[in-house]
Amino acid sequence: MLASVFAAILALVPPPGPGGMPPPQMQQPMTPLPMSTPMAMPSPSATQRPPALTDARATALAKQWLRRLQTANIDRSQLSSSMNAALTPATADNIHKQYGRLGAPKSFTFTGKRSLSNGDTEYDYRVVFKQATITEKLIVNAAGEIDGISLNPGR
Repeated sequence: MLASVFAAILALVPPPGPGGMPPPQMQQPMTPLPMSTPMAMPSPSATQRPPALTDARATALAKQWLRRLQTANIDRSQLSSSMNAALTPATADNIHKQYGRLGAPKSFTFTGKRSLSNGDTEYDYRVVFKQATITEKLIVNAAGEIDGISLNPGR
């Protein structure tokens, strides 16, 4: 359900371009996120959940998926079943047309995370391109699957 809401948001976002998004704004330099010390994990079994994403791993995943959406190179194996159903080929193509022309981001800043009532975790980012600024929200479920993505004009 949550995935279909985010897919619907993606489909309704106006295309970037003159008048479609605010101009990029000055941004403070990115502060590196502290890296957590890796810990030994037992071998996963069918009853164990994967380890929770660190902020750095979630950021890498968010960057990867922004690029995937820009290029319409969708890896459905990383999506929850509800997100897989919501991200139709037509929706992916629409996102590609709207955001693909922005190119590579000039900066990609982690702005926070929060736990959702269903156990998912939302990671928030501010992404600055040469011609636009957007916010990206990446929602990951307890199994480590992407359960939602939204790209919206930002400040």
